[in-house]
Amino acid sequence: MVTSNIQCPICNLFALDNQRTSDDNYFYNCFRCGEYRITLKAKEDFNSFIKGLTHRNLVSSWVREHPGVIIKGDTLANLKNISSPSVEEKSIKLLLYLSKLYPIAGQEIDNIISRVGHQLTLNRKIKDEGITPANIEESKKFLPIQSVCWAQNQSEVGYLFEEYLCGYKGFIISKPQWRISPKGWEYLESVRKLNPLSNICFIAMKFEDRLMEFSDKWIEQGIIDSGYQPIRINKLQHNNLIDDEIIANIRKSKFIIADLTGNSFGVYFEAGFARGLGLEAIYLCEKKYFDELGTHFDINHYPFILWKEEEGEKLQSELQLRIEATFGKGSYVLDAKA
Repeated sequence: MVTSNIQCPICNLFALDNQRTSDDNYFYNCFRCGEYRITLKAKEDFNSFIKGLTHRNLVSSWVREHPGVIIKGDTLANLKNISSPSVEEKSIKLLLYLSKLYPIAGQEIDNIISRVGHQLTLNRKIKDEGITPANIEESKKFLPIQSVCWAQNQSEVGYLFEEYLCGYKGFIISKPQWRISPKGWEYLESVRKLNPLSNICFIAMKFEDRLMEFSDKWIEQGIIDSGYQPIRINKLQHNNLIDDEIIANIRKSKFIIADLTGNSFGVYFEAGFARGLGLEAIYLCEKKYFDELGTHFDINHYPFILWKEEEGEKLQSELQLRIEATFGKGSYVLDAKA
């Protein structure tokens, strides 16, 4: 049996792991919120920052969509007025998650409402009674569901699953057992092939002179060499609000490049938004920054290309190979007059 007295400061469930990684940094591995870091000051201020259970649930969902994020004072400020997705968006997030849990067509889906409830009951007993390794695996599957679909409670999870995905959309069928329907798989396929003809690659990165210079010379050239048009928001001329322009350009992209050097809140947001649309991301980070921070990203799920400033040509080549292997060769050709 495994016991835990580690309480996640965000959702208040008992977490799987917690480590103090530095004088001002705590790492948490929460069944519901996922993996994240939080500074000591943000941790101390968190409960006074939260404006009730609804706000707490929204923050938990945001953290779940941004694995490895470092929560600091400015992060809390940005999350002060976080808004909830639409019912449509919530239901699609749930459907995408279920398709990962049950990836075989025709595979029976568990009664997720009762499974979530059962795992919540077990979680409350971890401190005193412990939990078996088998139940840990079940908790990893079912406790994230409420945050994955941005639901406020189990009732909303049930509504999204039974009333919306099954009754309204027909993406889930209930007889002879719960399953993703042919219509559901067809929709998932269309989502995963978002912008199949696009040659645009959106670059999300911190706007720091040194990083932008590196991007100009090496990252963008690697994208161009693979046949795609790099788009970086600070290079575009537009009259729109910058957030609107970012979202519009991500929607037009086939995939995105997210450079996490500097742990910019904006980059995490943009990468999370792209993932929510079903777009794939290629993650980059400067090796020196990656090593010094001691980041704990799950490399199996989020493989990084690490780069050194003095080895830009190597990064350019690696990036081109990764893009072509993942998405195929694009048809974009840089206009020499541009």
